[in-house]
Parts: sequence; structure tokens; C-alpha cells
Amino acid sequence: MNPPIRHPEADEAERSLVACALLAPATIDDVEGAVTWKDFRNGLYSDLWKVIIGLRCQQKPIDAVAVANELKRTSIATDNAFATVAEIIQSWCLPGNATYYAKSIRERAIKERILRLGMNLVAMGETASVDEMLSVAERDLTAIRDTGVEERLIDSRSLANYAIEELQERRKGLPPGMPFGFREIDRHASMRPGQLWILAARPRIGKSAFALNVATRHAQSRPVLFATMEMRRDELIDRIFADHAGVNHDAIRDGQLFDEQWDRILDASARLSEWNLHIDDTAAQTVTSITSKARKLKRRHDGRGLIVIDYLQLIEPETERGATRNDQLASITRRLKVLAMELDWPILCLSQLNRSADDADKRPTLSMLRDSGAIEQDADNVMFLHRADAYRKPADCDGKATAIILKQRGGREADCDLLWTGEHVRFHDPPLAKAWNPND
Repeated sequence: MNPPIRHPEADEAERSLVACALLAPATIDDVEGAVTWKDFRNGLYSDLWKVIIGLRCQQKPIDAVAVANELKRTSIATDNAFATVAEIIQSWCLPGNATYYAKSIRERAIKERILRLGMNLVAMGETASVDEMLSVAERDLTAIRDTGVEERLIDSRSLANYAIEELQERRKGLPPGMPFGFREIDRHASMRPGQLWILAARPRIGKSAFALNVATRHAQSRPVLFATMEMRRDELIDRIFADHAGVNHDAIRDGQLFDEQWDRILDASARLSEWNLHIDDTAAQTVTSITSKARKLKRRHDGRGLIVIDYLQLIEPETERGATRNDQLASITRRLKVLAMELDWPILCLSQLNRSADDADKRPTLSMLRDSGAIEQDADNVMFLHRADAYRKPADCDGKATAIILKQRGGREADCDLLWTGEHVRFHDPPLAKAWNPND
């Protein structure tokens, strides 16, 4: 039941909008995306609007006879449907004001939904926790804000201009999305807006370090949310200092620093303070909590950003009790994909591999993704990290690593060479091979 809001203007607007649609069907195109049948308070006008839109979708004529016949067939209207429609047509209205009528209806509907949410929160107050109430409020307010107002239609001219601009960037050697910052990977792939990337590896391979390397590069020019359930923020900061100050990570962890190293850390700290990096190390995070923080970050900052999650299997499930682990992860990955599409930001989500990957010489495969085949299905792209050194004695290590792209939407599979410097917790590009010279 709708909360009682006195809004005579909107009440009359419902009748006027229906009359406009009957008298001048072309006006429907101007308001169809701005108002739905659910926004009407009057049940008759709601039924009429549903009928009118249904006829429009079926490309059938919209006139008094067609609407009255359909109304009698689909609703609880009585035999006076023809008289009702005829009376509405006689109503005073101006088709040129259709968008104004739709706006009045929409605004009252939004107010009623907000009040209904408030009443729901009051009812929850006696039994629900604060976190549950905040989650419901955030979710429902976002749904109210977003419902039926986004226009995704793009005309061919705008589409062509967008495509040419992107192709011009590619001709300059720039990837179409956000680069990872590694030469060989960027030749084959990039993090495009709205895409979900899965970065998978066994423990000790360096997936958290790789993700942090990528995040800190982008945080220098765009907002980055780094949601970690794996490490504390002080551990992450130590790794950032090791990478960007070029100081041995063990020395930072132990506090055994020379004056020159300390100066480099202070310099790195000054640079870090200017970045747009937001770290959340809450131990128990859900997709709902990550979504809430990401939406707030997007509202505060213009342009595109990046979300990094470390890691998938540690996200708390929100499915019903009794759901299998496969079902839980399927729900999580699907919601992450929806979040990427909603924000138009890429998401880089880390994932564990199962134990079958514990072999220095065994190449990772998609079947090794832990716990759920839905990870491969919902992700736009899947990349594995592999380092044989992780299974060797230190004396036998050569620092070589490989980023293996095994799934890429609109792209090819690729093996990309990297080097790992453990003391700085950093992946970097191998040196370029000497160009071939026919005179050598």
C-alpha cells in the first residue's frame, strides 16, 4: 500500500498523460523511458498505461476502440471501458506538456517509494541489526534513484564517433581500456570499462603483489578501490613502499633502515599521499558492502575508476542457507559482473586455484579455478600467474614469471613474460631483446 501523499497536480497529471497518449500517440516516445505503469497511483490509469505501452510494443494502432478492447481483455475493468476511455479523451490536456505530466507522476512515485522504505526501516528497527538496516537502505535508495531513468540508447552517429576515437587511440599504441602497465600484457589485453577480470594463481605466486602493482599505477591518475580480505592495510603499505621506494621489503618489515632508505620511503610516502587509492581491509566483506563503497567512490569522483578485490573465495556469501559452495560463488561472480556494468568500471578480482596447480612445470588451466565453473562463465577475461620459482630453492630461482591469458572477450589467448623481484614485491617487464640487425 502506498503511503498517503497529497499531490493533486500528479493525480490530474495521470489522467492528462493517458489522454495525451490517446490523442497523440507520438508523444509516448517522449515519455516512455521516464515513467512506467508502476508509477501511477490510480489503478485505472495504471492499467490504461500498461495497455497503451503494450499496443505500442506490438506496433498496433492506439485509438479509443483498440485501447478499450484491450483494457476489457487484460484488466478487471467493467463493461463501461469504452465510456471510460471516451471520457478520458475529452479531458483537457496539451500533448506538448506530456513530459511535464510524466515528471509530476514520476516525482510523486519516488517520494512514495522513499516513504515506504522509511516505514520498512521503522518496522525493521525492533529486530534487525544496524548493518542490516544500512544495507537495506543503501540498496533500496540506489534502486529508487536508478530505476527507469538511465538512457542507454545511442544513435549511429555518436556510435561511429566513439568507435573512431577509440581506434585513433589504438593507432597511437594505446590499449582501448586501462593498461595493466606491463609491456607484453598490454600488447594483448586491457581492462575495459564494465568488464570483470579474474586473476588466478596458487598461494605464494604473487597475485596480490601483481594486483597492487596495477592498482598503485592507476591510483596516481584515477580513483581505485582496493578491497582486501587477505592482508591488513599496514602490510599493503609496506609492499607499496618496497615497490615505489625501491627498498628491501624485509628491511621495511623489520624496521632496519639506513638513512638513505628512510629518505626514499619518506619521498614515496609524500607521493602516496597524493594518490587516489582507497584501501578497505575489512575482514568480512560481502558484494553488497563492496558495492556500497564503490558507488560512493564513483559519486565523489568524475571519470572512470578501478576496483580490485583480493580475493574472490574470501567474500562472504549472501545466498540462502543450504546453498552449495558452487552456488555461492556463482552468485558472487554474477553480482560482481553486474557491478562492473553498472559503474562502467573494470573489476580485477583475484581467485585461488585448486591444488592440482601445485606443480612447477604444470601449466594452469581454466578447470583449475577453485570451487566453481561459474567463475569462468561470468568473467569476461581470465588470466593466470605462474612462477616456477615458487616451487624451487632460492639458489635455483631465475625470477621468470608468466601471465597466461586463457579467456579474453574479443581477444586471443596469450603467454606474456614477466620478471619477479621479491625484495621489492614487484613484477616488471623483462629487458627487450636486441633488435635483429642484418649487418651483425
